[in-house]
Amino acid sequence: MNLTTRTILVIGGTSGIGLGLARRFAAAGSTVIVGGRRTDHVTDLPTVRIDVTDDDSVAAARDEVLARFPELDTVVTMSGVMPLEDLRDPSHFA
Repeated sequence: MNLTTRTILVIGGTSGIGLGLARRFAAAGSTVIVGGRRTDHVTDLPTVRIDVTDDDSVAAARDEVLARFPELDTVVTMSGVMPLEDLRDPSHFA
């Protein structure tokens, strides 16, 4: 994947691994938008507020990003989230 020409939305990118990924994508030459619940401390990249547990927030963020960055072609979701999951447990998929 050529990372010098992409427009990338990194959801979960306002801190930690996600922010690190976003900054690396930007350093490679991509246009990067960072999404998350706490966007106020990210000052070096465009941001969008999004709470993935709220359907209205997700829809609003989608609309905002597509209006501001219609060339969006890559989405990285929930960067750095580490939920405790047991994929062997059938109830996990419910």
